[in-house]
Amino acid sequence: MSGAGYVDFGISRRGIAALALVLSIAPTVAAQSISDARRVEFTPSSDHGTIDPVTGLALVNSYTVDVFFAGGTVAVQTANLGKPTPDADGMIRVDFVSLLPSPLAAGVTYEAVVSAVGPGGTTPSARSNTFSFSAPCAPTISPTSQSLTGAGGTATTTVTVAAGCAWSTASNNSWITVTSGATRSGPGTVTLNVAANAAPTSRTGTVTIAGSTFTVNQAGTPCSFTLSPTNQTFPAAGGSATVNVTTAASCTWTVTGGSSWLTISNGGTHTGPGSVGITAASNPTTQSRNTTLTIAGTSFVVTEQAATCTYTVTPQTVTVSPIGGSGTLNVTTLSSCAWTTTSSTSWISLAGAGPGSGTATYTIGANAGTTARTATVTIAGVTVTFNQDILTAPTPPSNLRIIK
Repeated sequence: MSGAGYVDFGISRRGIAALALVLSIAPTVAAQSISDARRVEFTPSSDHGTIDPVTGLALVNSYTVDVFFAGGTVAVQTANLGKPTPDADGMIRVDFVSLLPSPLAAGVTYEAVVSAVGPGGTTPSARSNTFSFSAPCAPTISPTSQSLTGAGGTATTTVTVAAGCAWSTASNNSWITVTSGATRSGPGTVTLNVAANAAPTSRTGTVTIAGSTFTVNQAGTPCSFTLSPTNQTFPAAGGSATVNVTTAASCTWTVTGGSSWLTISNGGTHTGPGSVGITAASNPTTQSRNTTLTIAGTSFVVTEQAATCTYTVTPQTVTVSPIGGSGTLNVTTLSSCAWTTTSSTSWISLAGAGPGSGTATYTIGANAGTTARTATVTIAGVTVTFNQDILTAPTPPSNLRIIK
């Protein structure tokens, strides 16, 4: 063998007949067995460039190589080497592996024979040194894909390859991270971390593992919505508030419902996070009230507290003629607020009652006493003071005399 990766032969011409070519085989050069051979190397026939003077034909048209199982008698493959030009040292070297019809099996020992082919026939060389082929590094992965929920998680695959064969792993998407098996040699396992998918739509990513594509299929996360606050209570005087909606950027939501006393701002349809404004008018009744909105598919209850009954009575001080009389007092309150009149004074009579605003009437007789009088009554819970002076006695006569 003159170099690594070669299969050696020797071929020489011994003699020529008129139309017959007779070649003799030179002794084979001793050589060791080699692995993963690529080229055949041999001494060409001594008739390589000879032209028959009678026929005008070349004695050697081409060379062929036959491959045998070591010690076998039947060629397992044959390749035509053509008629290469010898190198400067007189040897012919040809990449015979690339000319074979199919790759030779790994782990099998072979021998080869090169033959000179011409019009006069085919003459083979002696057997070459033995040679073989090692298994190529051809990694495979299993499984080749994995599906995960929108919550994400871990994906794994196993790499099968011969010992000593190096390989690496690279993610092709930012949401897939290689946690183990980035670079290895020989068989092993790759572990991937898949981030949560916040979008409602599914997505697909890939990882290149030992030259093969590993596919990650991840489902979307159904749209979820969070309201803050989750309900709202207004005082009877009303007011305004904002409801914030938290969700993924691609999630769509709407606002529906309401009441005549509740105004909604920034309603309608939204996509992604947002907010809704609500304004409650004052509650004119003594009954609390509520209404329900549907915000992003979630019930949002708005409650308004009941109004407190308050009463205004005018006037709150009344001066009555000594001879008595009647009159009215104005009571102002909410329409649902009840009220009554109460008098514990015998000389004051009252009438009138609620609900709602109205009037109370009073009747007072003449003050026949010798002193002014004052008394209080209660109208709609408000104290009203009545004052009444005495009747003024007439001026006594003067200059009294009896006459005839």
